[in-house]
Amino acid sequence: MLTQTQPSICTLCYQPIETPSRVTQVGCSCTPTYHTNCILRWNDWNPDRCPSCEEPVEFQIEASQSTLCKRQLVILYMIVFIIVLCSVLIWYFTVLQ
Repeated sequence: MLTQTQPSICTLCYQPIETPSRVTQVGCSCTPTYHTNCILRWNDWNPDRCPSCEEPVEFQIEASQSTLCKRQLVILYMIVFIIVLCSVLIWYFTVLQ
């Protein structure tokens, strides 16, 4: 007899977890499973507490390589923007004043 396995459900958004790389467990006694993005948002507002049992936990969320690349690109764009802005301000105050 064939049985279908039910997909895991994120206990924060109650949506199915379909991609294993997007799953995070927080390491408390109730062992819930979350989407990594859901638990990151939870941790911003309720740090160091399990959303299910409110047990104190230490989040050790491993960001995926693509998330790290996106963050690095955002930081790079911010640095470039600041450099360009500083250059324009220096030019404005030295040439036009």
